[in-house]
Amino acid sequence: MMVQGWASTPDLDSAKTIIATGAFDASIAARGLSGIRMLLDHDPALPAGVITKLETRDSKLWIEARLDLALPGVAERARLILRQKSHGFSVGARKQRWSRRDEHLLITHADLYEITLTPHPRNDACRLVFAEPPKRLWPDDLQRTYDELDEAIARTPRRTLTPTFLYGDAT
Repeated sequence: MMVQGWASTPDLDSAKTIIATGAFDASIAARGLSGIRMLLDHDPALPAGVITKLETRDSKLWIEARLDLALPGVAERARLILRQKSHGFSVGARKQRWSRRDEHLLITHADLYEITLTPHPRNDACRLVFAEPPKRLWPDDLQRTYDELDEAIARTPRRTLTPTFLYGDAT
């Protein structure tokens, strides 16, 4: 199942923290997508899938990920998401450069090591934007059979049945 949304924005979160635009760019470049884990609820024992895209867009951090429904807890979470239960993203990072501004913390550089799928993100703006249900409903061998049948049906010329009418005497 594919999910997309904002993993981080420069909005003030519930912990009174602002993560500046581009704070993770160097970390993402250094680690690569494979070096950043996709988890459920920040639990290292609950991997959720793989991140397929992570980039700064419109001053926010955009994520696209593929959830692995075979992993523990992921299929149940996917069902909740598809039932329109509110979910979002949260980041796990080590702050590298930061400062105090009034009553909040401003993080300008951080080492991003995980992104989590959670029903309660700290930053309310980090909500799931899109969730695509899984396309495969069957085991691989059965799915191939259905795909082959669909292709065969698509190649078969369509015939239109024209009904035959018998007209009696009009008298």
